[in-house]
Amino acid sequence: MPIYDIQHGSIWSFEQKYLDKRPISYRLTSFYDYKEKFFIAENFLRIYENAYCVITDKVHCALPCLALKTPVLFFNTASYQPERLVGLDKLLIQSNFQSYKENYEIFDVENPPNNPKNYLKIRKDLINKTKNFTGFRNEFYYSNYSYDEIILKQAELLAKTARESKNYMGRVIKLSNEYESKLKK
Repeated sequence: MPIYDIQHGSIWSFEQKYLDKRPISYRLTSFYDYKEKFFIAENFLRIYENAYCVITDKVHCALPCLALKTPVLFFNTASYQPERLVGLDKLLIQSNFQSYKENYEIFDVENPPNNPKNYLKIRKDLINKTKNFTGFRNEFYYSNYSYDEIILKQAELLAKTARESKNYMGRVIKLSNEYESKLKK
């Protein structure tokens, strides 16, 4: 079973003491135009939908998994603004990292439990409210890119990311050197 580590190398709680060392990928979103951002988001949705199961501490990953019926375990690591997560305990299978580390049966990745069904009423209500507001109900999740177009677009975005990362790091190094020069004076 393939395991993907998307966006970052470890669970956020491990990185709390390294807040200034966040992965560059978090800072790259400003390099993309809105069409590219939609494409990237759509690709994440495809990954979530086709995953066997997902373990995450990101709400923006857990809720789409729930909507796409992918079994998901949510690590609630919110130490700031905990009110943002009120009610999620009724929608998601939750744990904290330490409890899960001590008892992997909480969420068996070989045989993941189904998500709770409590979200279905909320989902239905949101669909109806959206349909009533817009007069339209979209039955499709994704755009109509062909497989070849997806691969080509991904290659283009990777190349752009590499270029922009290099430029970004160049600016950071330049600013760092300028700052060090000022300190020496």
